[in-house]
Amino acid sequence: MDEKISFLINPISGGGEGRSILSYIPQIMQSLEISHNRWIAELTDPEHLNSQMDRMLNRGGRLIAVGGDGTMTAVLNRALQLKQQNTLLGLIPLGTGNDLARAMGIYRNYMEKGLVNTIRKLLWTQGRFFDLWSVNKQWTLGAYLSVGLDAKIAKEFNEDRKAGKIPGKSVWLNKAYYIKVFARLRKHRLPVGSSATWVDHQGRVKQQDLAGRRSFILGNIPSYAGGANPFRGVNYQDELLEVVLVRSFWQFIGCILTNISRTYSSFFTRFIVPTAHAKSVCLKLPANAFVQVDGEDFTSKLAGGEVEISFGGKVRLLVLDPW
Repeated sequence: MDEKISFLINPISGGGEGRSILSYIPQIMQSLEISHNRWIAELTDPEHLNSQMDRMLNRGGRLIAVGGDGTMTAVLNRALQLKQQNTLLGLIPLGTGNDLARAMGIYRNYMEKGLVNTIRKLLWTQGRFFDLWSVNKQWTLGAYLSVGLDAKIAKEFNEDRKAGKIPGKSVWLNKAYYIKVFARLRKHRLPVGSSATWVDHQGRVKQQDLAGRRSFILGNIPSYAGGANPFRGVNYQDELLEVVLVRSFWQFIGCILTNISRTYSSFFTRFIVPTAHAKSVCLKLPANAFVQVDGEDFTSKLAGGEVEISFGGKVRLLVLDPW
């Protein structure tokens, strides 16, 4: 194997674990007998991130992001803008939700078998084509987009994290604090003026008033909010999004609990909250609505107008298990 390998590492992901991983990579690559002239590893540079990603994508071979879903989404967005399908994209999961890594089969391997085993597998596995979605022709959706209660929780969680309100730096402390934020905001509903229109898989136009609902979720992968799967019939290559309307608080709880078992998830998505499928979606959101994309707060970017979600293109991802 003579491919070039790039590691793009977010130093603050996983409570600072990314910086530690940077120090391990030389030894790992040496143990895998990969010569130094074939690989590079760098910490993300916020001021020059686009040029950094461009350089790594244009090297070809394999680009492995080390961080959370936000880090991976940045790479996916840049790959889509450059129409780059030659470089294979992988992920070492250090985030809180890690939904992309779960869907790619990487999260379980990393948790059970560790960093060295995961890197070794990512360097040998084959790539698979993966749908990406364009949000207002400016941003990229890889995992999911949602509006409502979960998006408000994501916004406040991220604000508190940036303000240093979360004690400690571990992933488990992040998750515990996330639950605390959820309890505080549990009564939130979508405001008047919120609505969704989508074109289904048969070309029919569907409309839904979202005022008073808890959440409206669009899924591209079978993982949401840290491993839940409230979607039925997810296929990451079919150029369709899964659409879920959450009407009540208890339905929202039911969505989150779909990570308990496949049997429960199948029952829930068939009888409790059915899944629709969409070729494209248009959301109308007032300024006091909340929006998240791939677990990141997008309220300031998308609330207060129309949000157009359409098929953007495909990239090739490194996956370890069948989806």
